[in-house]
Amino acid sequence: MPAPARTQKAQVKRSSNQRKLTSTLAELEEAKQASKRKHGSATKTTAGYEGYIRRGKVWLADLIRNLSTEHSFEHPKGCPTSLDNAKWDVADLGLAFEIKPNRSSPWALASFISHKCFENNLGESTAEGVHAAFKRYWDNS
Repeated sequence: MPAPARTQKAQVKRSSNQRKLTSTLAELEEAKQASKRKHGSATKTTAGYEGYIRRGKVWLADLIRNLSTEHSFEHPKGCPTSLDNAKWDVADLGLAFEIKPNRSSPWALASFISHKCFENNLGESTAEGVHAAFKRYWDNS
């Protein structure tokens, strides 16, 4: 049995797919980011997480401003050192909530969650939300 003849519509569709293969890396990255924004999670969840990140950065900036007046602030007692036994200081703490976490990020995040829950009297769902927001923030960077 002979193969069916290709229709003009099938040929147009095929040439259209071939054009997509020649997209630039920047176009592909933008398409990926747009799809993640559209389909990644609920709009309210994304907005809530962005709020936690924004408020966390403001809280950390205030903390750094207050700690900068204390000339002797260093690695807090009871806080584990990193694997290379390096201790961190205020300079490291100032970068704790940046795109890539550093060795002070766990302490800063735990302190921010403690602040939200104990000083602001917010509940367990706030702690879980803050944790999830920063986890996504760092995982997606």
